[in-house]
Amino acid sequence: MQMMENNFDSTPYELIVNSFSNSLSPGEMQELDAWLALSAENVKLYNEIVAINHDLDSLAHQNRLNTDESWVRFKKLSEDRKVVTLTNHNNGNLYSAKHNHTFWIASIAATLVVALSIVLVMWRSRNNDITILQTKVNQHLKIVLPDGSKVQLNSNSEVSYSKKAFSLSRELKLVKGEALFEVIHNEKYPFVVYSGVLKIRDIGTIFNIRNGKLATVVSVISGEVALSEKTDKDSIKLMANQEAIYNVFSKNIQVVPQKDLNTTSWLDKKFRFIKCPLEKVVEQLQNAYEIRICLSDKDLENKELTASFNNESIEDALKVISGSLNIDFENKNGIYYLTSKKI
Repeated sequence: MQMMENNFDSTPYELIVNSFSNSLSPGEMQELDAWLALSAENVKLYNEIVAINHDLDSLAHQNRLNTDESWVRFKKLSEDRKVVTLTNHNNGNLYSAKHNHTFWIASIAATLVVALSIVLVMWRSRNNDITILQTKVNQHLKIVLPDGSKVQLNSNSEVSYSKKAFSLSRELKLVKGEALFEVIHNEKYPFVVYSGVLKIRDIGTIFNIRNGKLATVVSVISGEVALSEKTDKDSIKLMANQEAIYNVFSKNIQVVPQKDLNTTSWLDKKFRFIKCPLEKVVEQLQNAYEIRICLSDKDLENKELTASFNNESIEDALKVISGSLNIDFENKNGIYYLTSKKI
């Protein structure tokens, strides 16, 4: 039984819930950050709870529910609970844990998360108002929204939005993956994309959002966007040729010049490399062509490539790279290997 208690205690559900209302103290924020840094699974669980909370906000808006009040009631109930009684089924003994309500909080919170997930799935399946669009591996999808705005969805990605509410509240959720947005500006009805804990509000623009395990990157191709965490308070404005990098662990947003010349290359296979390290070139080609490329030795990683590609096949692109850098490449069972030329 002690082992079960430790497993539940390892997940700070109460801190996660409090983070939704920005009510964490600096010490609690550090504690939550430390837990997130422990593993990718912790980050995944956190993002799932964040997504559930956002979906509950949407559900509450449509059904006039007060989710904030529900969370407060849950926390008050957990604080009022001072004694936990557990039964050991092996010997029938009872254990009383006075003032140890952390286990009880975690148990109820874990159950609550699962229950809310089930409710949301049922709500989505029964509510024909919600449009969910997904892509599989090696699949792209072009979406024209009710207002005429366009979304290009990269492979293994998902977006969702409300058909009924979209005309008045142009809100869309990037559930996972990467997408390019070409927005028709409307001063009266702003276009908003939710991505994890981030809120991206269009001010007439084309922008790209890429969700990664460690960071979310928002790149502005043209126009301007306002970026914030859930509310417009303390929003950051991004101009064309700028990008914001949101670190999942530190929760910091860094605005930098857009150095990547190939932000939308996953869509059009158009690349431009200027003294770009081969390691970075390989990373971008793998993402765009959804293939695997291996470098045979570490010395190849820092070789610099200057070249342009315009929707070339991967074979033709690798021929140009091998010729420019004086290296060899071969295809073995669908995996491309780049090797130094033998002398």
